Amino acid sequence: MDCKAAKNILISDFLQNRGILPSIMKSNVYWYKSPIREEKLASFKVDISKNIWFDHGLGVGGDLLKLVCLLFRVEIKQALEILSNGNFPAIIEAKQIRNENLKIIENRAISNRYLCNYLLNRRVGRGIALQYCREVHFKINEKKLLCHWFPK
Repeated sequence: MDCKAAKNILISDFLQNRGILPSIMKSNVYWYKSPIREEKLASFKVDISKNIWFDHGLGVGGDLLKLVCLLFRVEIKQALEILSNGNFPAIIEAKQIRNENLKIIENRAISNRYLCNYLLNRRVGRGIALQYCREVHFKINEKKLLCHWFPK
């Protein structure tokens, strides 16, 4: 994995993969308890539209590579190795997707634990989610992506 590919991994997906869920989600900004240090209130901000983070307690921020370097106390080369060993979905812009490159693998009721936790954090009950949303597994350009949920 190179730096460009690593920067296309969503910070929120990386954190979720590590079991770190947001405390507050407002529009394009997710607030977490800092994964870098101990804290009681969420002051670690992730702007999901820009895919950048900022830890207000430390006064530092940046992209995913910088976060991995701080979390694991490694240099860029080792951070890239850590990210290449994970299974993190990449950012996909709608303009990059063409119907011939998109293949639905599975369309089912929501069961993925991360999606269920996300919905619970958003105060969406399981009954409502099952009624209005589906879990979809798909490939884009033959690359399998983790499941995402979409309204029916």
